Amino acid sequence: MKKVLYTIKPLAVVFFVADMLCIIAGYGIASLLFSYSLDAFITPAVLHAFLTIAGLYITQSYRILWRYATMQDYYRIIEGFTGATVLLLIYSGVVNLASNRVLFLASAGGLALLIVYRVIIRETKPQKIALPKKKSKIILIAGAGEAGRTLLAEFKRDGRADSIIGFVDDDTRKVGTLLCGKPVLGTTDDIPSLVEQYGVKECIVAMPSAPQKEIDRVIKIIRSSGNVSISILPAVTKLFEKALTPELRGIGVEELIG
Repeated sequence: MKKVLYTIKPLAVVFFVADMLCIIAGYGIASLLFSYSLDAFITPAVLHAFLTIAGLYITQSYRILWRYATMQDYYRIIEGFTGATVLLLIYSGVVNLASNRVLFLASAGGLALLIVYRVIIRETKPQKIALPKKKSKIILIAGAGEAGRTLLAEFKRDGRADSIIGFVDDDTRKVGTLLCGKPVLGTTDDIPSLVEQYGVKECIVAMPSAPQKEIDRVIKIIRSSGNVSISILPAVTKLFEKALTPELRGIGVEELIG
């Protein structure tokens, strides 16, 4: 059973306040659209706000580092908010707080605001100190799947996405398509020609679910391409819990012997 109670960090208090304001703003929007007095919505708005705080706490949404949030984290918000809204609707049906139409509209607005400001937090890059630019080595990612997509996202957050020339993948249906703005340039058999064409200096094997035999085959192809350094994602990678970039490890000779 998951632990429900946990210690609140000081930053979570800021989220408490922001979330309450989002819910109240949702009711403000509803009052404008229905030409009702906001005073009539004070009680349901405040009650909904506190229920939402409780719901998000239970779903552990206040433990999330929103700078590195994933879709699963946003599902927690939806889950907690939905639970709070259902309780409010049940209570409203008993004491007639407000019409269901108003409550649904206010809830939709509140949920949208809850998610939007978290998306802004996630997508806003922190200001970095300008350093002299070094010539980036060109990197090719082997594997245009979820691992490759998440890896590219980490490079983007670090401001190093320009060093990624693209992907290769043995699913020929992906060849010629774009993954997060980067092209799938060919299959793994095309690695030698791509290394020569683009001056690739490093190849990252992002195929954590592939059999070891397949990974060994790709590594041998890369090794045959010339002076290209190789990094590989671990076979078991927590794609949605922490940054992938630090998990890359260099390939040693013992890993190249099949």
